[in-house]
Amino acid sequence: MNRKALVVTGLNENLYEMFPLITGKHPEEILIMSSFGAEISQPYGCSMRSLILAVTKEEIEEVYVVGEECSVEYEINQEELLMKLRNAGVRERTIQTINYIDAVRDDLLKWLTGHSSAKGAVLNSVKMIKRHPLIPLSLPVYGYTADIATGEFYPVIEKEQSIAGRVLKAN
Repeated sequence: MNRKALVVTGLNENLYEMFPLITGKHPEEILIMSSFGAEISQPYGCSMRSLILAVTKEEIEEVYVVGEECSVEYEINQEELLMKLRNAGVRERTIQTINYIDAVRDDLLKWLTGHSSAKGAVLNSVKMIKRHPLIPLSLPVYGYTADIATGEFYPVIEKEQSIAGRVLKAN
């Protein structure tokens, strides 16, 4: 039986054709999980829950986080977003309450906008997956950025670290 891979990526489906090259897998061996900006922003949020369940129920043996270079998903202006939220009827008091109760690390706008680059979003997501106590220590997690225009992809390298008994190495 071939090993299945889970790819966490952004919303641009044009990136999908690059996944067999990045993972070395046939399309039928790849499950895709989309998240705006290819980012998992909370260790116990819905995206991480989906990833944990996919790893266990679908017998995923490798995880890839792939962010798209030059994507509009990383070009979110906090002031514009705040104005759109207010125009949609979200009150300032609601935003203050969410920040006060620390539901999203006390900064709603920063949580919503995420990282300003594909590399930052991918690196953050890879670290969060690797550090999660419900992710098997033996599960390989890789990070890449990809450029649809050129067809090129690049590994996202992190410095070697030791966290809670788990050594994180550059992939």
